[in-house]
Amino acid sequence: MELKVLGIDPGIANTGVCILRVQFPPARPKNFVDLRSYIEVERFECWHTKIEDEKTKSVAALRRSFELAERLKGLAGENLSMLAMELFSPRGHTQYSDFLSTPVLIGALSYVWKAYFTYPDLLYLIAPVTVKTKMTGKRRASKKEVYAVAEDFLQKNPLFGYLKKTEQSHVADAFALAVCGAIQYMKDYKMELWNKR
Repeated sequence: MELKVLGIDPGIANTGVCILRVQFPPARPKNFVDLRSYIEVERFECWHTKIEDEKTKSVAALRRSFELAERLKGLAGENLSMLAMELFSPRGHTQYSDFLSTPVLIGALSYVWKAYFTYPDLLYLIAPVTVKTKMTGKRRASKKEVYAVAEDFLQKNPLFGYLKKTEQSHVADAFALAVCGAIQYMKDYKMELWNKR
């Protein structure tokens, strides 16, 4: 059995997206190490989404999120199993406009996801601490440590090297979110169905 997972790292300046095809391993995976041999990267991109006008930033973010949803629909194609995004945290957002526009972006993407796709409940919001724990095995891992683990895997794809460093960072975040989403999906999967897969 195979999952097709879309990970998205929505941001005001850049948005990373990554599509994975993940095979079900013999046992339920607890972290990235358990799952890495069963992951194939289908596609990744980094979209530039910077909004210049501060006065209309929240409205523009809402409009942009619907534009992104259209692009996501075209990118994901058919048979998408689930979407994984980062659970928003206001920490680190120093400007009110950033605080406002980021949840608006995520909220609108969530809404459009439910409107467009067949399985609206398969939307996973992943907390940053979950990403750190599942990717590195350390609850207090730094962002650099998470990036290093994701980069090590993504470097197998020669196209990753053509991205700028900032683009690589967003794609790596999207990859990590997709991995964590797949792990959570497999954790929630009913045992009787797991045994029959």
